[in-house]
Amino acid sequence: MDNKELWIGYWLTKSVRLLNKFHDNKLQKYDLTSSQVALLQKLWGEDGKTQKQLQENLGLTPASISGILDTLANKGFIVRKHDEIDSRINRIYVTLEGAKLENLCYSIINEIEESISEGFTDDEVKIFIEWTKKMHKNICKNDIKAV
Repeated sequence: MDNKELWIGYWLTKSVRLLNKFHDNKLQKYDLTSSQVALLQKLWGEDGKTQKQLQENLGLTPASISGILDTLANKGFIVRKHDEIDSRINRIYVTLEGAKLENLCYSIINEIEESISEGFTDDEVKIFIEWTKKMHKNICKNDIKAV
C-alpha cells in the first residue's frame, strides 16, 4: 500500500501523539506530564518498584526514567530508598503528596477516555481494545520489547 492514509501504524502514531498532547494539556495546570502520571500509576499499583523495573515496564531509557524520577522527587511526590537487602538498589515509593494525586489523575484519564470514545458504542470500544491488544501481541512477536 502506498497510501499512508490506509496504514494502521500511521493512524495509531498520529492518534497516540495527539492523545499524549491532550493528556499533557489537561495535566499542565497541575504541573504534571503524562509521562510522570504513567510512572506514578505504576507505583500506585505496586509501591516500592526499582528504577529498572519502572524503566522496563514503561519502555523508557535509563536517562528518561532518571529525569522523570528526579522531577517527581523534587516535587515531593516520590522518594528513593535503598533496598534493605541490596543497598545498590533504589526502590521508589510514593509520598503522601504523590498519593493525593491518584484520584485527580484517574479523574482526568476517565474524562479523556469519555472524550476519545465519543460516538462509539460500548461494544465498539470493546472490539477496538481487543484489536489493539492483538496488534500489541503481533508487535511483541516481532521481538520488539513491549511495554
